[in-house]
Amino acid sequence: MEIIKSVEIRKFRSLKSLTHKLDFTDLNIFVGKNDQGKSNVLRALNLFFNGETDRSIRFRFSDDYCYHSNTGKGTKHEIRIDLIIEPPRNRFKHAKPLRWTKHWRPDGSVFEERRYIGSEQELAQRDNVSKWLDKIRYRYIPAIKGQSYFSALMGELHDVLNEAHSSVLSSQGEDFISGIRKVTEDITKDLNEQIGISNTIQVPSDFKQLFSNLDFGVRVNEHTYHLKQRGDGIKIRHIPVILKYMSEQERNISRAGYVKPDTIWGFEEPENNLELRYAFELAKKFKDYSSDIQIFVTTHSPAFYALDQHENDGVNMYYVHQNDDKCTLVSKVSHDKTDELHEIMGLLPLITPYLTKIYGQQKEIEALEVKVGALQDNTSVVVLTEDSDFEALSIYFKGHGCNLDRTEFISYNGVGEIKSAIAIGKYIKSKKPNVDIIIHRDRDYLTDEEIEKLRIKIVACGLHFYVPKGVDVEGEFICPKHINYLYPRVDIDKASLFIEEATDEAEDDSLGRLIDHHFKLINAKSDGAYGKMKEIEGRYLNDKVRYRYGKKVIGLLKSKVQVEVRSNPNFYIYSDFIKNTSLASIFNK
Repeated sequence: MEIIKSVEIRKFRSLKSLTHKLDFTDLNIFVGKNDQGKSNVLRALNLFFNGETDRSIRFRFSDDYCYHSNTGKGTKHEIRIDLIIEPPRNRFKHAKPLRWTKHWRPDGSVFEERRYIGSEQELAQRDNVSKWLDKIRYRYIPAIKGQSYFSALMGELHDVLNEAHSSVLSSQGEDFISGIRKVTEDITKDLNEQIGISNTIQVPSDFKQLFSNLDFGVRVNEHTYHLKQRGDGIKIRHIPVILKYMSEQERNISRAGYVKPDTIWGFEEPENNLELRYAFELAKKFKDYSSDIQIFVTTHSPAFYALDQHENDGVNMYYVHQNDDKCTLVSKVSHDKTDELHEIMGLLPLITPYLTKIYGQQKEIEALEVKVGALQDNTSVVVLTEDSDFEALSIYFKGHGCNLDRTEFISYNGVGEIKSAIAIGKYIKSKKPNVDIIIHRDRDYLTDEEIEKLRIKIVACGLHFYVPKGVDVEGEFICPKHINYLYPRVDIDKASLFIEEATDEAEDDSLGRLIDHHFKLINAKSDGAYGKMKEIEGRYLNDKVRYRYGKKVIGLLKSKVQVEVRSNPNFYIYSDFIKNTSLASIFNK
């Protein structure tokens, strides 16, 4: 959610003059080394919305004014923050972008103005947009999240619930106090007799103090383990869930005249005290939550650092550093220039891609394990395939004796995950020993030696291995006799001609994929690249059937046969002309 479109900050702490327009989006990530001023951006927003700098610390001009600012004659001694706000159009049809400005001066005065951009018309207080601005919730979460923060958070949860469910809390509170009065009858009676004053336990005006001391807990056997007794990492993982719940409760209030608030988070270093796996999971949650809550995050973690992947993904990254006079500078980093940022941040360029990949593989395996748990009792074969579309593969397997009614196809998403496929295959065998596992991997551009090494590794685990003769399984259906069998009007010679023409027309795609594969593997430099490309081209021309890209060729081939037979051809039908003896032997066993 985009609420704040941009910000300008003048003379606040280390932010002497942050006036270059910083365009914000749903999730905004500030990365930089320690003590460079990352948190001051979040604290400036806390000052703007809540009148505080650090959490529960009121603003003091003498503490928070930027001492690097010019002090010459005529210099304004004030802190100024400007926000560009764009009200949500789905709620305010005629709303326009506006500038919301606040000035803080040494005498304690605060000057504020709200004006529409362009017309400079001042926003009237009775305007619904103005009421909405007053209701914006900015929740600041500090880097150190001790017990005092959790107590305050539970107190805030009380305020939200009291507003959303006041009648329920009030009635339940009366019942609670009635019970207390019943068990304290003796002491109230003694007080009346001894002092002569009739005392009873009274209902508090609110239960905020009680909520501040409430706790989450988990029941294990006869014991309850409270959140206060758990590690910091477990506590931290509760915070975003509670904050998200509070935001939803505030939005769900429905009564006349109530302006539903939108929420902004200023979250410092959410990865603190978290294992890396949970940091990645939390980062993903932040990305999901940012569709409803605008989020500003400071971080050192590659889990958050890797979220900005492409344009318009709802994530913006900013590099924060200080210049020679110790003033903080903030610059936006586009997703395609993060390598420069990696270098500045030290080891991140080495570990970020690796950690991201490892986390992704782990999540894939967990998802596959869920699928395995849902296998039908009558399943006798599980095919682990790199393909996500099973049409060609399932038809080809059926022709070789596979009973599709008792077979499950599960995608392991790509050739790079073959290790995951082996791991999940072994997992299935451990849980269901009578199920046969077949791992499918396209041959692509592996050598025969590489394929054989894979086969030995897979078979040694008690699994079966199927690899097509050409680049992909679609290529198995490219055969003149097969086409003639399916469409007798196309004789074998004409089918051979069509295949040759389609292969030639797909040459750029086929050869390009072969070249790309080679240079990705060796990370080739420009020196000698032309000679290597000519060598690869020669390899392709000497064995087009082996290296042609089946998916592309079969698409072109369909067009040619369609003209001949005057109907839409389907080559994904089995015939003995496309039999694979090694695959047949698997099902014969």
